Amino acid sequence: MISIAELETMQASRPAREALIDIQDVQIDTALPIAERAQDYIAKIKNPYYFLHGDSAVNISFAPNGADLKGRLRSYFISCKQG
Repeated sequence: MISIAELETMQASRPAREALIDIQDVQIDTALPIAERAQDYIAKIKNPYYFLHGDSAVNISFAPNGADLKGRLRSYFISCKQG
């Protein structure tokens, strides 16, 4: 399981564009329980804060008092499951 410290390190890093994964190529295994699904997603995307969407590089950040990554990822996976 990935730790908060590892996520913070990912957020602070700025990977080279060549190292980014295109989110359109990431397949979500909806048969997995949510916690395992999140781990699987992070393993596939490599860095949930920096990725590609086609030709566009995406950087996600959150306000210190806003929703946390776990909540955002959960919402994302639920929306994928719903179609």
